[in-house]
Amino acid sequence: MNKKENYKKIRDLLGTNDPQDKILWFTIKLKNKSDIVIANKVWKGIEFKVSKRFLGRVTKEKKLSMISAIEPDKDFLNYHIHAVLKLKELQSRFNDQEIVNQVKLIISRFNEINSKDPNWFDYEITSFSNEDHIKNISNYMVKTSSRNYDPLLRFTNKQQPVTQL
Repeated sequence: MNKKENYKKIRDLLGTNDPQDKILWFTIKLKNKSDIVIANKVWKGIEFKVSKRFLGRVTKEKKLSMISAIEPDKDFLNYHIHAVLKLKELQSRFNDQEIVNQVKLIISRFNEINSKDPNWFDYEITSFSNEDHIKNISNYMVKTSSRNYDPLLRFTNKQQPVTQL
């Protein structure tokens, strides 16, 4: 997978965008010895709780535009989550800092999050008009993607081939 494909995939997953729309990019570090299963469960919980906090009732059709990529650290002992939250639906009721504070508060309540680490939550808010910056961040978000591994696979509704070990 090349950088252009990753960027296009993230843009497509976020839907139609006005250049004035903002997005929140954030990275969450999990506790030591976390695995991909724990990371997936944490992400599903975060996705549900953040949507519930800002929208009230959550259904499959009614939830916030959020995507994530789960990646291992260099030593493959810990995992971290890169995520994107589209702020269009929230900008009318909340300012940017209120959204960040609420998301951070919700995430910090998960036991699997390493909130003692000072860098456990890293974020940035940017608008769609800054296309070069979005390309750089989206490529960083899915930097481990390759011909054999796609961190965004669960959002594209493609079946991954089953291989025997």
